[in-house]
Amino acid sequence: MDNTRNAELAAIHVAKKQLRLDEATYRSIVEMVSARFGHPVSSAGLMGSRERRALLEQLRTWGFRKADGATAAPATRPGQSPQAQKILALWAALVEAGAVTVTDPGDPSCVKQLRSFVKRMTGVESASWLSAHQANNVIEGLKAWLERTFVKQAGANPE
Repeated sequence: MDNTRNAELAAIHVAKKQLRLDEATYRSIVEMVSARFGHPVSSAGLMGSRERRALLEQLRTWGFRKADGATAAPATRPGQSPQAQKILALWAALVEAGAVTVTDPGDPSCVKQLRSFVKRMTGVESASWLSAHQANNVIEGLKAWLERTFVKQAGANPE
């Protein structure tokens, strides 16, 4: 059982690195996933087996691919910068947390809404066209929004 736990934790940390998640974003995602099980924690080491599996599944939906043999999947999609990849991951976290309402059922990732958000912040249509400075501003804005969402949710569900 300890070997399974260690393997899951190792895979989680590989995913964190592959998706280029900073510490605050990673901890927010861990909290979001663990909150589904009734007790939010900020460390994967404090999660139970079901929670760790759910976290890995969530990370896979955002692009984490386990290495097969000697070849690992690329950390970014073709044509997307790591910053654009991170913007998409943060946006998906906001959708998952319920902060973004899905207005188009045919577009569960709310790409149109993300483009609108990016354009309001920067004047640029797509996250993949942002300069490094603009992308950092969008990332920081999304992280602050995600943090406010978690604080609001924690206040609504005091333990």
